[in-house]
Amino acid sequence: MILRKRRNCLISCKTLKDFIFLSNYTGVAMSIITIVYLLVGLILFESSLTIYRLHPKEPLNRICALLILLFVVFCFTFGLFVTAQSREAAWTLSKAHLILSCLMGSMILHFHLVLGNYEKLVNKKFFIFLLYSPALVLSSYAIIKPLIIVDVVLTRWGWDNVGGDLLTFWDGLYLGYTLVFVAVGYITTLLNGLKAKDVILKKQSLLLIKANSIGFVLVIATVWFILYTNDSSAFIKTLVGDLLIGALILIWLAGLRYVMWKQKLFVLLPQNSSKSLFSSLKTPIMLTNEEDVVLYTNNEAKKIISNGMEVQNDLTSTSIDSLIEDYQVLEKEISKIKNGYISHYNCNVRFIGNSNGYYHLNIHAIRNEQDIFLGNLMILHPSLGFERLRQDYGLTTKELEIVQLVDKGMSAPDMAQFLDRSELTIKTHISNIYRKTGVKNRVKLSQLVRK
Repeated sequence: MILRKRRNCLISCKTLKDFIFLSNYTGVAMSIITIVYLLVGLILFESSLTIYRLHPKEPLNRICALLILLFVVFCFTFGLFVTAQSREAAWTLSKAHLILSCLMGSMILHFHLVLGNYEKLVNKKFFIFLLYSPALVLSSYAIIKPLIIVDVVLTRWGWDNVGGDLLTFWDGLYLGYTLVFVAVGYITTLLNGLKAKDVILKKQSLLLIKANSIGFVLVIATVWFILYTNDSSAFIKTLVGDLLIGALILIWLAGLRYVMWKQKLFVLLPQNSSKSLFSSLKTPIMLTNEEDVVLYTNNEAKKIISNGMEVQNDLTSTSIDSLIEDYQVLEKEISKIKNGYISHYNCNVRFIGNSNGYYHLNIHAIRNEQDIFLGNLMILHPSLGFERLRQDYGLTTKELEIVQLVDKGMSAPDMAQFLDRSELTIKTHISNIYRKTGVKNRVKLSQLVRK
């Protein structure tokens, strides 16, 4: 009995061993590819929903979500194709699979143009038409006649494509279009990363290029293999092409999610998210970037800066030094904020052309998780201290100007150089101010201004 069981076990092991050796390793690989494509499709679908939910109104998020959904359909179509029940269904799914691949080149380039903030191009309908025209032409031709794929065959592991031994003009056009559009997209992002002034956009672009450089190499390898391989089997060409394209999708997705995690891609890029947050506030608010250029001002801040006059724009792209008097003094403190020496600064300022007196300015640094300086949040409050000094203590206009510089922390030599006066004259003014107000030092004078 025991010998019989051992004999049956040996027979079973020998049969299994023969089956493994006799099985086509290409078929095993194709089965694995099918499963991987279906799994990737599920992961991609989750990614598209995540990206879209972050900022639904942001163009970059929309085009990225659409691109990933295209990959989702691409993956599921391939899985359905392999397991099709008839030749007609397999041929139809094969055509659909090819048409989707035609659209990928245009959509990848569209994504990189939006990522690079090439708004003048992507906002023009005629340019978008030119961008997708090659894909539409190739898709139309693929519906009518064979393109790359000349037949579908049923193997022991399911349906598969068979390419032609000789490439036609349309086949070459399809391969060239895919390679060129993807290459231009990557080059666009690379140039944007090298030339961008925005630190966050620069890091995001370069990191995305690094993460997907392997994918671009795989695209070149795919085209090179199909065009120049000496193997006579068209099926081997198609199989290798499927492997490289699947690897490209996986690497592209992994690189995209890595950049989202590392540099918060699709979270920091939206340019107008602050408007919905600050537009309804009664507190006067200004946002500036790292170059001291105004990014946003709400209505209350515009009224102060424009001296109550109606302003059509929101002062975007206006430099702070063109709005504030004696900005050179304030610039030193802002430089300390940028370099991380201080996190905020309070002072009194007067806006150019505003006759309503001084305003108390609170400046707070804005930094991201990587402690990179993004800009400043500036909060304005009416400062009545200077007018009270004039009324209660009889300070002159020149003395009030000295009080403002004292309040900003300037020394007597710095004030003398700034006002083009002698240091003795400045000290005389300071002594007169102390005598009239009854204070004995700079700290008490600043406290009196704020009261």
